[in-house]
Amino acid sequence: MALFFIFWMLQTAVHLNTSGFYKMLLVFGWSRNKLFIYSIFQVIVYAGLFILIDFLCYAVLSFFYNITPLELIMNTDFNAMFAQYFYLFMVGSLGVAIAFLRPGYVMLLPVFIYWLIEGWAGSYLQKKMESSVGEYFPLQAMKQLVGENLLGTTQIGIIALYALAVFIILNSIIQKKMFL
Repeated sequence: MALFFIFWMLQTAVHLNTSGFYKMLLVFGWSRNKLFIYSIFQVIVYAGLFILIDFLCYAVLSFFYNITPLELIMNTDFNAMFAQYFYLFMVGSLGVAIAFLRPGYVMLLPVFIYWLIEGWAGSYLQKKMESSVGEYFPLQAMKQLVGENLLGTTQIGIIALYALAVFIILNSIIQKKMFL
């Protein structure tokens, strides 16, 4: 799910970058700080939309198992849902930062290759060498830290530090970027 979401955010931000949408916003009087907040707002809205689409898919499929969508909502672990939302937010903000750094559709390929190599290497280290080093690779660590755990004080602190780092990087990219 996260791979599709990072592709979605990367493609959306690259499209808005190459079509001149962000340049148009700057020309019509938006400040670069407003553009930064708008890009963060995009990730927030699209992550929520993605969670909603995921729920609707599960709701449609639940009819095949004689479960109503109301029962699905009542049995939902909201902590897991918020953790999934934060995980999508982390991955999406990373995709937007990559799209602002290198606005080109070809950036989908390196992201996909890295995702595959990290998944393969982590699986290989775990199954063949019985090592847990693969759990410390960046994407796997994000998934285990945020996407698969109950949110405690430590996880929220790490999410806040990660978000702060990505926001600083994204803000510096937007402040220095020439939108031509």
